[in-house]
Amino acid sequence: MTFDKCNEALRENIDESIQNALELRRLLQEEREALERKDTLSLSDTAIQKRRCCNRLEELDKARTDISKSSGFGVNPGEIAKLAARCDDSALLTQSWDRFLQVAHECSDMNSGNGAIIRVRQKQIKGAINLLRDGSTDTDTYGPNGESREESRTRPLAQA
Repeated sequence: MTFDKCNEALRENIDESIQNALELRRLLQEEREALERKDTLSLSDTAIQKRRCCNRLEELDKARTDISKSSGFGVNPGEIAKLAARCDDSALLTQSWDRFLQVAHECSDMNSGNGAIIRVRQKQIKGAINLLRDGSTDTDTYGPNGESREESRTRPLAQA
């Protein structure tokens, strides 16, 4: 790939990646707000939009990998940074790549936070179901003697 084609292809890819990462960050913020409101309809809508955005980011990553490989570089973020530095003497491409990595890291942190909220809610729901089943709020899978709590349940939820 020629210098100019590499520069153009990588610039377009990184610019679109930044836009998609910013959109994902916005969606993750919406997801957090919906989780706080316990708004399941908004959560469902946001999940669909997040999936589309993540799919596009995966496509862009694949294309970026192809650009990097065809230019004789590796595929990890450090190699992409080297490629960006080689393709653009003005360092604007490197700055764009750094911006993309920053936004991607923010998205990862936000997604982890949202996941933690979801895990807490799941534990609360399991505790409520256990309370209805046998009066216990314990969500552990096994009892103190190693027996499965599911096997020791005395009545199905429908009979609670």
